[in-house]
Amino acid sequence: MVARPDRTGDETVATMNRSLLPATVHRQDDGTTLVWMSRRDVPVVSISIECMAVSQDGRRDEPARTDLAAGLLNEGIDGTKPIEWHRRLERDALSISASSTPIYWRAEMDCMSEDLDGARALLSQWLAAPGLPRSEWKRLKKTARASARQQWAQPAAVIDPLASVQAMGYGYPHAHPVFEKSVARAQYDDACAAARAAYRRGRQCIATIGGDVDEPTARRVLEELVAPIPNGAADPDEPAPTSSRQRIWVLDNRQVDQVFFAMTRPGVRANDPQRIALKLADYMIGGGAFSSRLMMAVRSAMGHTYGIHSTLPFEPVPDVFRIQSFTKIDSLRDVLGLIDTELQKILDEGFREDELKDAQDHLHGAVPLGLISPEDILDTVAHGHRAGLSIEDLEQRWASIRQTTLEETNAAAARLIGDRSFHVALIGPAKEVLPQVEGRGEALVRPFKAPPDEW
Repeated sequence: MVARPDRTGDETVATMNRSLLPATVHRQDDGTTLVWMSRRDVPVVSISIECMAVSQDGRRDEPARTDLAAGLLNEGIDGTKPIEWHRRLERDALSISASSTPIYWRAEMDCMSEDLDGARALLSQWLAAPGLPRSEWKRLKKTARASARQQWAQPAAVIDPLASVQAMGYGYPHAHPVFEKSVARAQYDDACAAARAAYRRGRQCIATIGGDVDEPTARRVLEELVAPIPNGAADPDEPAPTSSRQRIWVLDNRQVDQVFFAMTRPGVRANDPQRIALKLADYMIGGGAFSSRLMMAVRSAMGHTYGIHSTLPFEPVPDVFRIQSFTKIDSLRDVLGLIDTELQKILDEGFREDELKDAQDHLHGAVPLGLISPEDILDTVAHGHRAGLSIEDLEQRWASIRQTTLEETNAAAARLIGDRSFHVALIGPAKEVLPQVEGRGEALVRPFKAPPDEW
């Protein structure tokens, strides 16, 4: 699924003298990557293991199945009642948990450094023999259904998945949201199978450790952790996005007095060669909060909305470039028009040198400020590795923020905006919304309560 640096064999890359990412990376013969760092100021150690999720299999209950599988994993080890498991973690000041994302599975543990060996052994036992108690299944499903019902009652929470499904197609990793009916359809045996297959050694597996631990011990602990984990299958396939032919999607909600909308275009991968210029362009378009072009045009100058922003995720599997906001229903046409005008102005005139300088100052400072704890550093290294980026790549890209030219940034902005043929997803009363988006493309209207697999 993800491009990797072209390196083979057993390797260790030490980077203890680097200014941002003082970590050590070790690639095992089977492809599993170990990352560690030592910082002895607090007597705590954190461990994580991440494995790339298998390819989507098209089953309609897939998103709920993986979430529920993580819930089952969090109920402890085989042969121990869930309540006893949680009491043991509480008594020993341990934290062990599993989670899933559209891209990978994650297990993590925090413990006192004096308890490291025993805690690692417990983590290994948990990974090898999870309890997956059937007695907790009904409770987990009930909780998940209630959470999904609450989320899907709020237009502000629904607009994100609506725009993602429109732009990439239901079932694509970033467009496979959990909803109440998917939880209801999930089966216990399927969730157990997903949980047992979650963690596998190989090129798609990254294990990290950081905190109050010396380097030889850190390496030993990680090697002992991954050794009993089964080998993984081949790299999962990356599905192709299938955007809707209808440029306009409306979820008809007649109970709201404002309209929520998101405009999307194709996004980028984390290892895109223009990554820094793209980040700078996104910041100046709408990612920079009060200093962005869209915020100044739509909020500050015209007062049509409290907030408008753009986002450009950098993931191993591409997500979308998104412009998102909300406004009074009768102001929708004006707001979309202001966005069109500002985007065209960026295409025609580009950004100014002072805007670029402000964006560079912000991003150059934001990177180290996001690397305060060992967990921050290890997560950044792991995220880069999943995208095929080495620590050297990440360091170089930080240094290049202030070296990126205005010409390069304007070219990146032109790439994001393209021909301005955005998909537009909206939530509001269709009767009042549709006339205001006339001329923007074919429209598809669905009831607000329609589930994602029926959009």
